[in-house]
Amino acid sequence: MGLTEARRDGFGANKPHIDAQGYCGQPADSLIAVPNRWNCRLSQRPQVVAAVSTAGRFSGRIELMIEHLRQLGRELGLDAVGIAPATEEVRRVYPWARSVVCAAISYLPPERPVSNNAPRGWVARFARSVDYHVVLRAKLDKLANVLASAGARTEICVDTNPLPERKLAVLAGIAWRGWNGCVFVEGCGSWVALGEVVTDLDLPAASVVEADRCGDCRDCIEACPTGAITAPYIVDRSRCLSHITQAGGVISDGMKAKLGDRIYGCDTCQEVCPQNGEVVPTTPEFAEDVFPGANPELMPLIELSKAEFDDRVRHSSIGWIGRNRIRRNAAIALGNVKRQPAPLLSS
Repeated sequence: MGLTEARRDGFGANKPHIDAQGYCGQPADSLIAVPNRWNCRLSQRPQVVAAVSTAGRFSGRIELMIEHLRQLGRELGLDAVGIAPATEEVRRVYPWARSVVCAAISYLPPERPVSNNAPRGWVARFARSVDYHVVLRAKLDKLANVLASAGARTEICVDTNPLPERKLAVLAGIAWRGWNGCVFVEGCGSWVALGEVVTDLDLPAASVVEADRCGDCRDCIEACPTGAITAPYIVDRSRCLSHITQAGGVISDGMKAKLGDRIYGCDTCQEVCPQNGEVVPTTPEFAEDVFPGANPELMPLIELSKAEFDDRVRHSSIGWIGRNRIRRNAAIALGNVKRQPAPLLSS
């Protein structure tokens, strides 16, 4: 599996997986050593920080640049922007990195009624509308332009680089951890996609790391259909239905039954979370009614030809997993919906 394929599996969409660096399994005290300098959540005003020398329009005015990034983030529709230090994991990939601008955007789409009684599958919310990779990268590109105007080197990362995205979001002060392995952002719950702009500018990082808010709640652990959340913050990827729908290979009979009508992703641990109870859709891009939607018909997916896949599915939010996996998942879902063996697939 290539690097791009390995990372384009919903990690940046805040699905309950373990980050590339195993962040979900790190003890809470691993997040304590954070520079006590600045918190950049959009709802807060930044503290005045000492000016450092930078090139271009922001020369000597680093606080002006950060305020501009925050304001631009609001204008672009980002729900949070913060600064994290370039951790060891980041520098392993980008040795020149000094700081990471972290951003979050709500991907929660509106609910829509189905139009007929045809057998239908189910798609996780992060993939129901337009591809969040495209939406978020376009917004991050504008943030990167601000840094570039100061002569900075930048690299935009949206779920296709081996960075510990959730760890960085927490270190940036824009998110806190949940027992289901997701991170939560104020006003968005865990329905967020994460992205980063890595830079060689030495920007002041967050001064506050958000405390976890799960308390003694065990709703996600108890609701997981396969028991994949084995302990707080620990997700067994081999049992996570979201991962299973996206991975290649043969799905075991036991897991087939657990999948139900799911053809891409799983939101169970997020649906039951009290922290998501009052969250509503806010991002216009993800209100767009495009394929696959929440409940695509199963038979057209099972019968999907190569030409139809190229024309209709390949560039959708689920197209990256390929025609064979989509047809496999749709066949399993149809078998579960009709309570009979999944239909055999022809080439």
